[in-house]
Amino acid sequence: MFEAMIAAFSVPPIVFAIERWKTGATKALRSALVSFAVIDPLRVASAVAGGRYLDSRLAAFDLDGDGIFSGAETSPEQERALLDVTNDVGRNLAPITGAIVALVLSVGFFGGVSLVRLATRTSTRAAPRE
Repeated sequence: MFEAMIAAFSVPPIVFAIERWKTGATKALRSALVSFAVIDPLRVASAVAGGRYLDSRLAAFDLDGDGIFSGAETSPEQERALLDVTNDVGRNLAPITGAIVALVLSVGFFGGVSLVRLATRTSTRAAPRE
């Protein structure tokens, strides 16, 4: 999950670098939408991969493969693996939190870039010429 967050934070600057040569009023919005479209599936895929890892870790304790843990299959390690699978609400909410994180990162980054460009453009126009 941590690697997905690092990747998610790197998407807006990468999109900015790719889209830098384009011009137009909708550049920031288009870039934010592209960034959003990359970050959200990345976060959801990370949650799915994490869930599959936890499930496979738990399945390793099911010796007879029936999906039920009998007395011989239970151990403190199995109980910890079971708790990891059942107590991970974040995986189940990944589509919602992924969309929120993607929206905040995309709009925040490209909104900030737009504000800096606007302030730079305004300050260079307002500066008196000698």
